[in-house]
Amino acid sequence: MAYKILRKKIRFTTLDFLSTNDVVFVENGYKPALNRCIIKNLGNIKKMFYEYELNFYYMPYLDKDMDEVIAYRAPYLQPGTVNNKRWASDAFLDYLAKPELRHKLPPFLITQYADNIAYAYFFSPGSESGVMPCFEALRNEIYSDIWEDMASPSIYEEPDGGRLTADESFSDDIEKLMDDVKRKIEYLRYSGVSQWALEQLVKPEIKLSRLVATDDYRIILPDYNNMEIVMQPLVKAVYLLFLRHEEGILFKHLPDYRDELYQIYNKVRVCSAPPVGMTDEKIRNSIKLVTDPLSNSINEKCARIREAFISRFDDSMAVYYYVTGRRGEPKRITLPRNMIELK
Repeated sequence: MAYKILRKKIRFTTLDFLSTNDVVFVENGYKPALNRCIIKNLGNIKKMFYEYELNFYYMPYLDKDMDEVIAYRAPYLQPGTVNNKRWASDAFLDYLAKPELRHKLPPFLITQYADNIAYAYFFSPGSESGVMPCFEALRNEIYSDIWEDMASPSIYEEPDGGRLTADESFSDDIEKLMDDVKRKIEYLRYSGVSQWALEQLVKPEIKLSRLVATDDYRIILPDYNNMEIVMQPLVKAVYLLFLRHEEGILFKHLPDYRDELYQIYNKVRVCSAPPVGMTDEKIRNSIKLVTDPLSNSINEKCARIREAFISRFDDSMAVYYYVTGRRGEPKRITLPRNMIELK
C-alpha cells in the first residue's frame, strides 16, 4: 500500500465555520504535485465523500459553484451582484491555537471533533495512482469516526390499536417523506462551498417575494428573479387549494373540499405540458384519496410542495410558501395575503 494516513487531534481557537460532516483539505503553502492530483480527481473525490454523507471542500475551487449556491441562499439577489473571492488551502491555519505549528504541518484533511478540537488526517498518496485509493481510505476512516455511533432517529410510533390520521402524523410524515430529498438539498446548499465560506460572502436576510399564480396555472415568484416553482399537476392543485383558503384547512374537513379540488385539478392538468390524460374515474379516485383524512396521501402531497420550494431556496424563506400547521389546527400557507396574487 503506497499511501500513508495518520490521525491526530489539533486545537483551534474556533471551529464555528465547520459543520459536523464537513471535510476540508488544508496545507501550509502549495504542493504542486499533490494539488494537481486533487484537481484532476476533484469531481470523483467530492462524489466519493458525498456518497457517505460527507462534504469535501478544496478551498481554491470554492468559487466554481458559488453562483448557484448564492442563488439558493439569497434568491432575491441579482446574478453577479456578489463578488466571488478565492481562498487558499491554508486559510484555516489562521485559527490554530498554537500558531507556531503552522509551518510544521504537512497536508491534511480536517473534520470537527469537539470543543474546538479537530481531527487532522495527515496523508501522503505516494504517487498519482495512489490518490483515489488514499482518499477512499480517508473517507472510510472519517465516516467511521463521525457517523458510526450515531443512532438513526425514529419517525413515529402508532399508538396501540389505532392508525394515525393524516393530521396526527402530519409533521412526522413530512419529515419522513423529505428524507429522500434532504441529501439533494444539502448537496445543493454546500456543493463546493462551506458554511464558513458562505458567511464571508452573504448573510441571508428574510426577504420574501410576491407569489403569482398565473392564468395558465404557473407559480411565479417575481421578486426572486421571476423564479418558477414547478410541481406535478395533482400536487400543484393541492397547493392552489390551500392558496385559495387563507384561513387554512383542517385535515378532518378535507372531504368538504373534494369537489373544489376536482375542479382545480382538471384545469391544472389541461394546462400542464404535456397535458395529463386520465379517465374521469381515475381522477375522482385520486381526489378521493388525497382528501381522505385517514390516508397519508395529503401528507405526501404536502411533502412534495415543500420539496418544490426548498429545492430552490433556503428554508428560512421557503417556510412562508409551503403548507404548515400544528396538530389539530388548520394547515395553511403563511405568506402574507397581500403578497399573493391569484390570476
